[in-house]
Amino acid sequence: MRLDHSSHLNLLFPQWQGSGPSNLLFHAANSLADNCPINFVPVPVKDEEPLEVFHDILGYESIVSQLTRAKTIIAQANPKSVMVIGGDCGVELAPVSFMNQIHGGKMALVWLDAHADLNTPGSSPSKHFHGMPLRTLCGEGEQTILDHCFSSLSPNQVIMAGARLFDPSEQKFIRDHAMTQVSIQEMAADPKSIVGKIQEKGFKTVYIHIDMDVMDPDAYPHVKHPTPHGLMKKTLEKILAQIASSFHVAGLGIVEFTVDKTNASNESDLAWIKKLMDIFR
Repeated sequence: MRLDHSSHLNLLFPQWQGSGPSNLLFHAANSLADNCPINFVPVPVKDEEPLEVFHDILGYESIVSQLTRAKTIIAQANPKSVMVIGGDCGVELAPVSFMNQIHGGKMALVWLDAHADLNTPGSSPSKHFHGMPLRTLCGEGEQTILDHCFSSLSPNQVIMAGARLFDPSEQKFIRDHAMTQVSIQEMAADPKSIVGKIQEKGFKTVYIHIDMDVMDPDAYPHVKHPTPHGLMKKTLEKILAQIASSFHVAGLGIVEFTVDKTNASNESDLAWIKKLMDIFR
C-alpha cells in the first residue's frame, strides 16, 4: 500500500523534549512540513519550555502530554497507514503501537538508527527519552508511558539496522532477546539484506523508522548526534525502494534531523528527505 490513499494519515510531530534542552528538532520538522506539498495533521508541541527530570526522564510531563495528544489524533483518524515527520525518536510510540495493534502483532519494525534506543529510564545515562523508545515499544519502561501506547511489540518483530553505538544495558537486552541486527557493511554490500531478514521472519507488513543519524556525516551532516561510518544516500534510497516493492508498508517515520539556516546546502538536504518520502507515495 502506498502512503497516499484515502485512509492514510500524515502526522507532523515536532517533539524535541526527548532529545535534551535544545529545540533544533522542533524547527527542522516544521521547516520540512512547510516545504512539502502534503497536508499534515500537527501534534501540538510547545516550541520552548524549561525541562525537568521526573521518573528518570527529562521533559517527562511534556512527553506524556504530547503522547496523549498523538494517541487521540491517531485513534480518531483510525488510519490504515501513517507517515510521521518528527521530532525526536519518541514520536514513534503512538503510530508504531497503533499500526502494530491493527495488524495483530504481525508487523515487522525496521529501526534504522545509529543508536539502539533500548535504554530504560533507570539505565539511561542521559535521561533523554529519545534513547528509550524502542525499549518502550517492546513493553519495558515507565508505566504511564507504556499505558499510553496502543500495544507492545515482541523483540522478534524488530530489525535493528545501522546501530553502532550501544550502552551496556542495551547490549544485554539485545543478547537476551537475540534481536536481529543488520550492519552498515551488510546494507552497503547488499541493499536487499533487510528484505531478506523480514522474509526470514515471515512478515508481510512493515513499519520503517529512520533516525537520520543512521547516515554517515559525510553524506548527511544535519543531525544532533553525527555518528561516523553510517549509510550513504544511494544505499538508503535502494534499501527503501526494495522494502517498498516487497512488502505492505504500514508506516514511515523520519526523525532527528536539524536545519542549519546559515548553510545553503541544507535546502538540498531537506529536498533529499522529501525524495525519500516520495518513494512511498
